[in-house]
Amino acid sequence: MLTIPFKVRPSVEGFPEQLNPNFSAALYLGRRIDSYHIKPLARGKRRNTVSGFGGGYGGFVGLGSVTMNPFVTRNAITYEYEGLVLTGGAAAIYDAKKFNMGLAMGSDFLVDKNRENWIYHKKVWFGLLFGLNLN
Repeated sequence: MLTIPFKVRPSVEGFPEQLNPNFSAALYLGRRIDSYHIKPLARGKRRNTVSGFGGGYGGFVGLGSVTMNPFVTRNAITYEYEGLVLTGGAAAIYDAKKFNMGLAMGSDFLVDKNRENWIYHKKVWFGLLFGLNLN
């Protein structure tokens, strides 16, 4: 399980780049790569020292929210609300022991009637992600 605390959306239709701090949570499936280094037992020590790092890459799918208003719908609506999106994409992750952090690239699919007017519908975004190791 991972969360994407913010997304950077490139400029679209003359609308400037956007930093969107909307909620997103996703399930991640990918390949993990680990590297370990075992330091031999030092004099006076009872255990070997093991250090290492891990990382990976893969895909994710999840749910999120986006702010809908006249600016991002080509003035098709006159009100503001939080829309539900299905989100998906690819990510590269670094394992920092108890939690993970990484970079993501994805796209959102608005699930309500305003999707055809939303300027970011199925457009690429970039984001930072965080996750917890549950094992």
